[in-house]
Amino acid sequence: SSHFGSSSHRLRSKAHLCCLPLPLLADMGCANSTPAPAAAQPAKATPEGHIVASKAAKEGGKTVLVIASSPMGPHSATNNVAKAFCDAYADAFPDDGIRVLDLCGAGAPPPFSAMRAQSKFKTFGGANAADADEEWQATKKIIEDFKSADKYVILAPMWNLHIPYVLKQYLDHLVQPHLTFSIPDMKGCVTGKPALIIRAAGGVPVGCPMDCGTAYLKAVLGFIGFTDVRLLGITGTANKDGLAALLAERSADAKALATKFSFDEAAAPAAPEAPEVPQAAAAEVKAGAKVLHVTSSCMGEMSATGRASAGLLAALKEKDSSVEVTDLNLFECGLQPFEALRVQSKFATWGGGKDFEIQDAAAKKEWDYTKALIEQFKAADVYVFDVPMWNLFVPYTFKQYLDHIVQPHQTFNPATNSGLLEGKRAFVVAASGSGLLGSPVDHITPYMKNILGFMGVTDVSYTFVNGTAGPDSDAAVNGAIESLKSLACL
Repeated sequence: SSHFGSSSHRLRSKAHLCCLPLPLLADMGCANSTPAPAAAQPAKATPEGHIVASKAAKEGGKTVLVIASSPMGPHSATNNVAKAFCDAYADAFPDDGIRVLDLCGAGAPPPFSAMRAQSKFKTFGGANAADADEEWQATKKIIEDFKSADKYVILAPMWNLHIPYVLKQYLDHLVQPHLTFSIPDMKGCVTGKPALIIRAAGGVPVGCPMDCGTAYLKAVLGFIGFTDVRLLGITGTANKDGLAALLAERSADAKALATKFSFDEAAAPAAPEAPEVPQAAAAEVKAGAKVLHVTSSCMGEMSATGRASAGLLAALKEKDSSVEVTDLNLFECGLQPFEALRVQSKFATWGGGKDFEIQDAAAKKEWDYTKALIEQFKAADVYVFDVPMWNLFVPYTFKQYLDHIVQPHQTFNPATNSGLLEGKRAFVVAASGSGLLGSPVDHITPYMKNILGFMGVTDVSYTFVNGTAGPDSDAAVNGAIESLKSLACL
């Protein structure tokens, strides 16, 4: 879609920030506490457009790459704590440079399209097999810029129990065979470098079991070679009374970390555990059900998840012609970005209630689009989610969709932290080329359990199509179809 990765749209959204009341320094975490303004004043943006200033390394110096993923600019907690870190780092390592990549500004990644996915598949057969593909060259440039740094600071506010979709979009470019991991041994290529994750959340504690994003970031960084990954959590940004003190404390912690930010050869990641795979009991789909089929694969008819869910849907309609199926393809529908104006609208409706009217014309136009997606989602009785595994998690488009529909008073009650979509049923159809679903690096299953449950959808069935990159992929798809039909008593 032309909406994806549009830097002009991103900057325009930031320009309208003055139109809505700002919860200063509060990143959008999870529906857990009401966002509120802070007493502190946000830092000012640099001429480059971000509050963390870039500076070139001197001869022989190293470079820190700061990857920012909040659209809130100087009003972001992660951005402000990162500024404290970088200011202290510049004093401690005067010869080193700092480079800022603002994923919500000039550094916005392009869409990871079907063409890019096909190029990725080509490279499994040879490192240079896709070099003639123009889009692939742009992806390789993103990776080269990433690998040219010596140290990394990743700013990852909690968005709906995970990371912002734009950070996942960037990671979907980065994680590539021969470039950031080797094949066939699947070992990371980015080694001997430290990474710091600065993560903010309104109420859900950073690093707790509900926080699926922290575990995912550690896993995907480990997959591409990082062994020294540190975490600075900022939990409680929704508490206006304690926010100034919280940010002062975390900024002090950041300054202390900055003085010691060199690679630790002794650091080692903890071994992950396989997720619990919950499974709803088999049951018939009610007569005349309205089914929303959400596709997050860009591979069209070649999609394993799409072929499996098509088998289920065909069997459903064959049994009951009154079943209504609505198809929503997230790569074809022109899904709009969830940026600063929408974040501010979310904050406004949090306290204003379900029927709160956004007054600013530009913000209202964007929020009306989000509300239409929510209404479509709420109208369904049954969900069928096609979720291929992209780099250990869902595709960025699926996370982008969730960042639209997980909203206070619409799909969850912010006062009780309970879901509002009771009585719904969901089928999660996931696929992995390497057969990783259900393994310790499966980050789809725990997240789907948490985020669907958060909205009130607890009657969920999981069907895995493992090994789609192997010679038995057709058998895996056919097996998934039979499993799905059995779960629906077809």
